[in-house]
Amino acid sequence: MRYTLPFSGIPVHIDLDADPGLGDACYDAPGTYTDGPYEIAFAITPLNDESLLFDWQLRRLDGQPFDITRAHIAAAVPGIDLHRVFVPVLHDAIGKLDLISLPWCVQERTFTSWSFPFIAALNRFDRTRFCMGLLDHVHAAETRHSCYDEDAQMALHRAPRQTALWRETLYLSCTDQHVLDSVRAFSRAYDRVHQVALPEPPPAVWEPVWCSWYGIKNSVDADYIRSMVPLLKAWGVGNIIVDAGWFRADGFDIDTGHYLPDEAKFPDMAALVQEVQAQGLTLLLWCSPLFNLGGLRAVPFIQQHRFHPADRDAPEEFLCPRCPAVRDYVQRTVRHLMETYQCDGLKIDMIDPLMDRADRPCIADHAHDKDDYGEAMEALLQGIYETATSVREDALLEYRMNYSTLATRPFATSHRAQDAPFDPDHIRRMCTRLKSYMLNPAAGRAGNVAVHTDPAYWLPEESAENVGRFMASLAVSAVPMLSMGLRALPDEHQRIARAWLEFYRRHRDLLLFGQQHMLSADPHHSLFSMHRGDQALWALFTPTVPSLLTAPVSDLRSMWIINGSAQARLRTRIEGIDAEGLEVRTYDRGLVNTSVAQHAISARAVDIDLSVEIGGALELAILN
Repeated sequence: MRYTLPFSGIPVHIDLDADPGLGDACYDAPGTYTDGPYEIAFAITPLNDESLLFDWQLRRLDGQPFDITRAHIAAAVPGIDLHRVFVPVLHDAIGKLDLISLPWCVQERTFTSWSFPFIAALNRFDRTRFCMGLLDHVHAAETRHSCYDEDAQMALHRAPRQTALWRETLYLSCTDQHVLDSVRAFSRAYDRVHQVALPEPPPAVWEPVWCSWYGIKNSVDADYIRSMVPLLKAWGVGNIIVDAGWFRADGFDIDTGHYLPDEAKFPDMAALVQEVQAQGLTLLLWCSPLFNLGGLRAVPFIQQHRFHPADRDAPEEFLCPRCPAVRDYVQRTVRHLMETYQCDGLKIDMIDPLMDRADRPCIADHAHDKDDYGEAMEALLQGIYETATSVREDALLEYRMNYSTLATRPFATSHRAQDAPFDPDHIRRMCTRLKSYMLNPAAGRAGNVAVHTDPAYWLPEESAENVGRFMASLAVSAVPMLSMGLRALPDEHQRIARAWLEFYRRHRDLLLFGQQHMLSADPHHSLFSMHRGDQALWALFTPTVPSLLTAPVSDLRSMWIINGSAQARLRTRIEGIDAEGLEVRTYDRGLVNTSVAQHAISARAVDIDLSVEIGGALELAILN
């Protein structure tokens, strides 16, 4: 059957079929219909003049289960003012520099722990011309785009599965706005449909983080962690992640899991945790409860419970989440780590290795209670969260961007950018994306989970200029995370890093929950403003300084301009300020005030022409 929904001059075709089969009827109006052995209902809910929700519900008249065999939503978007395409994941076929052209093809699979089914057609300035998405993010789907001559062929496809009641909600919008604002609107529609209520996050998730990984990798030991604690405390870092390398490669216990400390490096993990906590910091342990099987293949439980997708000759190095014994094992692992070492939480890693084959049947000889991979992963991640928080209510759980989705948002307290340790621009890009769907700015700290940067890393030989630019970018991107051996850094690096961490802490509500306006169309979001209440900030990471900046609102009291550009001079005009004068303070890259001047405002505008170190900033305060 087909339902044709005219939307903003674009016919959206929704083709559905099932087993037993639906008829070949065509519909174009909401209502409830009988189609063969089924009852099907369609409904439209307008959200505004340019956005709507389209719902359908299908059930057999006899109440029996049936197989969904086809669900294909297609729209031919006219190729007018159309230059780019957006999907939430950092799509491999496009590479890290997507948002630079309209690709020939996108075919992106989604399920609970990998992306979500949303696709947008954009103009060259990243403004949405058309977008659509499905609001069931648990079950497998695909977003598709194919090459065009006059039209861009956009599509969503739902993978087959069995159900007794098929409910689906399609989101459509043609609001002319930046694509990340479109993602925010889609996310709020998701919250509305699913009535998402996040538990109040522990205060620690908003504090800066230090992770052991990049500075020392698998050579980490207790002495290395201890050596960092005094500096971390002095710098205002609130959380330590002891990353991979703390455990034995051959450790396994059916009751406690495959994460047993390497006692040569961590002779008393519980004592170390207590030492860190006594200094006012939290400590999280790295674990990958389904992966990182190392030399454990011969262990009978591991042998018997690895995921073996159909059409593969051998099992994967990944435990099968469809198996109840595996989910129970993971929960025992989490409980053991939390109870035995009294750690504050866990960094949950490697949930995403099977994104290209996860929805294939598992042919391993072990019991399955869930045929659907998305449902299995949802149950597993919910079990991890509930187990950790049953041990300590304020447990911290960190996920990584690939499996930081709207469906997994309630199961972790922080979601961080993918691996990009040397690259502040890519970290900023990933965090900007993550914040667009992970954070609801209106809810503030109490109603959100946190977005963290990837652990940042640079060499001691790096220039102070680049360190200043790096730290400025981290501070305005998300909750900052560092990963280098801090004691090896030159004094100037330490001064810069400490200052920008303090800047983040003083302005975090503006930086995390302010309304963000993208002022550039490059893929790394190199120029933007933020405002919250009477505070605003411009972040400049473009090579040159723009000649004109416009105040996002007129009733500002304080403003910052962050100089991450390649120029040590800020020469620009700021318009839209309702005041008579400004006090302008110049700060070097270590955020030491170097000069103060007063500037008159004429016709709601002021001209600025000042020397500002790269990695430094200007603070502008209204005088009247």
